[in-house]
Amino acid sequence: MADGLLAEAVRRGGYRRGAHAASFVHGWALVEHELGQKIGIEEFARFTGMSERTAYRSLRRFREVFPEARTPSDMIVPKGEAT
Repeated sequence: MADGLLAEAVRRGGYRRGAHAASFVHGWALVEHELGQKIGIEEFARFTGMSERTAYRSLRRFREVFPEARTPSDMIVPKGEAT
């Protein structure tokens, strides 16, 4: 998933924006895995120690690269499920 995600993000947003978007999705997936549930931006910020303002900025950048997704949760396939 990670290689395909990074390649697609870079293809869509260029290296800098794409890498940031892919990293954000990865971090989001780690938090969801750790908490065992879908999360929102406030939970993401709180769990990572990121300010809400920075988290919202990252979400905005993510949406610039993946406009079809509301949050990274829309892109995360739980382990063991088919893609």
